[in-house]
Amino acid sequence: PISNHRGIVATVDGEGRNVVLLWLMDHRGVYALLMIDAKTGKAEQFPLPFDNAKKDSPFASVLSKDNKFYSHFGDHFVEFDPVKRAFTFHKKTFPQMAMDMTEDDNGTIWSVTYPDSGVASYNPKSGEFNDYGQVYEQNWPQYQRYVAADDTGIVYIAVGNTKTQILAFDPATKKATPLVPEDERV
Repeated sequence: PISNHRGIVATVDGEGRNVVLLWLMDHRGVYALLMIDAKTGKAEQFPLPFDNAKKDSPFASVLSKDNKFYSHFGDHFVEFDPVKRAFTFHKKTFPQMAMDMTEDDNGTIWSVTYPDSGVASYNPKSGEFNDYGQVYEQNWPQYQRYVAADDTGIVYIAVGNTKTQILAFDPATKKATPLVPEDERV
């Protein structure tokens, strides 16, 4: 009966009604998504489509241009469609949870996971999912605070906290290139 929310967005459902989507979390980690009708207050709960055995929770979510809600936690990338009122995609991935997510110009959703910079992408139009695994090996937990994609397909990842870095990840080569010289890192 008591939960915390972990990410919230306002959008519309399949009937054009204003709704709010939010992740529900308690001592079990995130266990469901809650959809609330903004006018009536009526709420509907959707259990996760995977076992959140790690008791993990999202640190990033994104609502796409196509009105789908994405997150990545508990080693799973997940899509919720408020029009269909259902989880419509989920996939087990490299550990663990995204610290940031973005949508590129082509509608592909990108996530980068804590603690080892695992990169994943999902193109909802084609259904293509890529789990690139760890792209930046370090001996400390990495926090990816920002992720952005340019119009050439390169994904930029801002990494901290021990030593900051900006990575340029090329999906074609599956390689991440550090952009900040070693002697300039803080």
